Amino acid sequence: MHDLLFAQDIFNQALEVVKDNGGKKIKSITIAIGKIDHHGKLLEPSHLKFHLENFFNSTPHKGLKIKIKKVKGNKIILKEIEV
Repeated sequence: MHDLLFAQDIFNQALEVVKDNGGKKIKSITIAIGKIDHHGKLLEPSHLKFHLENFFNSTPHKGLKIKIKKVKGNKIILKEIEV
């Protein structure tokens, strides 16, 4: 369930960035993800990607490519948006 919350946050961030920069269609997003422990469970990149795809499927950005890069540390960052 925590994967869904992180996906919602990234989704909202991406839409806000696009809105602030002219509203073009998103081609891809890149997310940097470390080992995120949320209530004793590690965030699964595949689950995060699944939820993001579901969120974006209901928008004009449907079909965007979601790239996930593993990094050291315990962070999750929306690194790049390609329009």
